[in-house]
Amino acid sequence: MNLFRSIVFSSVVAGFVVGAVITVIQQFGTVPLILKAEVYEKAAEAHHHDDMATNPAEGAAAVHKDAAHQHDAEAWEPKDGFERNF
Repeated sequence: MNLFRSIVFSSVVAGFVVGAVITVIQQFGTVPLILKAEVYEKAAEAHHHDDMATNPAEGAAAVHKDAAHQHDAEAWEPKDGFERNF
């Protein structure tokens, strides 16, 4: 029974250590890439909506073509800081 207990304890400790390391790597490696991508995504979305406003005929065609792809005006987005990191 002692052997089983030490194996489980070792695996739990190893899991916490690996989880902490991966979290730090993600915070400094992946999160900045996601934030940069969101800047481009918002710019592309604004550009798409500006194109529809300047040429309503093409905008209407684009609406019908992209009927399945819709954005809500007040879509939920995490706030910067704790909510985004959590």
